[in-house]
Amino acid sequence: MLLLSFRQLTDKLLIFCFFIFSIVLHLNAQSSLFWDNDQWPLKEVSEKNYYGRAKLSPAELIQRLNHVFLFYDSNNKLIPDFKKRLFTFYNTGNSAAYYNVKLLPDMNKILGDNQTPMIKNLNNGDQIIMDFVTMDDRTFHFIIDVTENENTYSPGLKISRYGLNITYDYQVLKTPTDETILKVDSSVASNKKIIAGYKKLPNTQIKYIPGFKTSQNFIFEADSTVEFLKYNLKIHPKEKMKKSWLADAVEPQNLISKPAKLIWHKMVADPESATYSLRYGQNMAHLAMFLEINDTIYDIRSLRVTFYNHQGLNSTIYVDSEDFGELGKFFGGIKAPLSIIIDRVVVKDNFSDRLIFDPQVFMFNFE
Repeated sequence: MLLLSFRQLTDKLLIFCFFIFSIVLHLNAQSSLFWDNDQWPLKEVSEKNYYGRAKLSPAELIQRLNHVFLFYDSNNKLIPDFKKRLFTFYNTGNSAAYYNVKLLPDMNKILGDNQTPMIKNLNNGDQIIMDFVTMDDRTFHFIIDVTENENTYSPGLKISRYGLNITYDYQVLKTPTDETILKVDSSVASNKKIIAGYKKLPNTQIKYIPGFKTSQNFIFEADSTVEFLKYNLKIHPKEKMKKSWLADAVEPQNLISKPAKLIWHKMVADPESATYSLRYGQNMAHLAMFLEINDTIYDIRSLRVTFYNHQGLNSTIYVDSEDFGELGKFFGGIKAPLSIIIDRVVVKDNFSDRLIFDPQVFMFNFE
């Protein structure tokens, strides 16, 4: 009987492990990160942008530091080359600083002399942040939270999909300046009595919009609620609205009936996001958001932003296209975990001067 040497047995076992791993990859059929014995999915959150997140204890991370990590695309093929490799260690110790970790030039493995400071300074609450860009401009963003706690933050709020059943052909809008605006399709016979009634009311403006449709037949623009499934969240605006954003906005059925995404740099809510790092979100907070419908990007003119957590935080600010920086200032002083709820989104139509109101509620989660 032929006995295998230890080295031969080890090599065969390694080949078998990679064979099993390739089968698992084929079944999952999505991009992924493989490090030591773990495989984590990378979800395509927007075109060519992939995001993933995992939790490891300090001990679990330390045992992986001397191992190569590999990226696989959605066709289960190893991605061999990158034009950008950024591996960042965020340390929550006394310095609370980011450190760029050097990798070997020919493989995704941490240089030996870069491992020692990480091992010595690793704390519960630290993070590993990977930003890798392929030769064809695909971006892979992966975060590892160093924590002994396996509990994942959940806001406990379920979002409705607006716009899928548009049923009203008129809308009464109560503006922040106490003006009443009736938006209406006057060609609909049942609207004749509504128009006649509102013509008699003071401080009322009637806007005749052919083919008008809406998912909400009454909006109090300065209200203090955000509507969720089975629950209306009470919010607390930090200031009063100075003008109406919805007065001139319409809801084109061909757009509003389609699912929308809210894009904030590389973070995506459709309508709810993955759970991102709070520090990453705070660093990106000054950047503008965009609405995507049917693969078309629309510039945002205004939106309502509510900061929410389970400890009583539900503060709301109003943001327009000229003061996204104010959003960053408010976001900077808040602790995780929390959600940022965004509604009353108004965008500019790409093909005309009209404003479009998307009634969808969006939510970004952070911890």
